[in-house]
Amino acid sequence: MKMLYFAFLLSVLNIVSSTTLHEHISIIRPRLSDHAQACLEDYPLSDDDLAAFKSGQFPEGDDAACLGACVLRKIGLFDDVGSLVQVEALDKAKEIFIGDGEIDVINQIISDCSKVNDEVVNDGEKGCERARLLFSCFDESK
Repeated sequence: MKMLYFAFLLSVLNIVSSTTLHEHISIIRPRLSDHAQACLEDYPLSDDDLAAFKSGQFPEGDDAACLGACVLRKIGLFDDVGSLVQVEALDKAKEIFIGDGEIDVINQIISDCSKVNDEVVNDGEKGCERARLLFSCFDESK
């Protein structure tokens, strides 16, 4: 389980510099661990999915995407219809990233990645496809 949320965190936190990555992970890990555990009960991951997360890739499996959506909902970044909530996402980021430069970068990424809300998805309000799109956008923003 620890490997999963560490890998999940790394895929999210690749957007910050390596000099602050360890500090941010130590802040975020406890906040995500309970959520990730609860989501894993509904969306179990295969060994291949875990290996993909560990290598910094977002797995192709549906459960991986739905796990992402589940965690994003539980931490308040996705709303009830599976869309990124910009204001709340920035507020959550401000709890973790304290440097002005970091906040500016995170704000820009959140703004740029809010385009995922405009994408047509086939899973309705589940948010799984949108979660995959969001992580893809985060990855492109590195």
